[in-house]
Amino acid sequence: MPMGTMAVKALAVASLFLAHEAQALTADGVLLTNLAWATFRITNGTGQNITYGATANVVVATPNVQLKKTTSATLQVAGGLVTFCLSFSNTSGLTSAVNVAITDKLPDNMKFSDPTGTASFDNDPAGGVMNASFSLTGTAPFTAGMPTSGQAGPLYFKWTVNILGPHQSAYMCYTASII
Repeated sequence: MPMGTMAVKALAVASLFLAHEAQALTADGVLLTNLAWATFRITNGTGQNITYGATANVVVATPNVQLKKTTSATLQVAGGLVTFCLSFSNTSGLTSAVNVAITDKLPDNMKFSDPTGTASFDNDPAGGVMNASFSLTGTAPFTAGMPTSGQAGPLYFKWTVNILGPHQSAYMCYTASII
């Protein structure tokens, strides 16, 4: 790197709830330049001021986690099944998001039907882990794993990822029946 230039990569914490985007004030990839000047006066009779400048650059590395929720049906009969899928990604090309938490509430008048569910995690950087848990209140403590089939609301699901690398993504789906 040229003298006076510094690239910074940093990890940041992001926590999300339904249909939100967590984003810092300064966008990913923005170049910040810091300027400094030194001014002095020549005293050999010319009386001239001389100014020198120096710069230092910092590239902002900000995770940008986006969340999307879809459903298998927008119209369904009582007793019918609906699958909900949540996908999230870190669109930053420069840095990872850490301790990402996705929380979803089972809609009223539904009961959980699929204790296995489906989940996929694009595990890069290596070492990233996605864990599932649930709660009847939406607050701690959350119980590890998924609830048993037939559990009615209120029911809250939480998926956590310890690290979500640049341009990485994950998704999870679960099925519930209308009661």
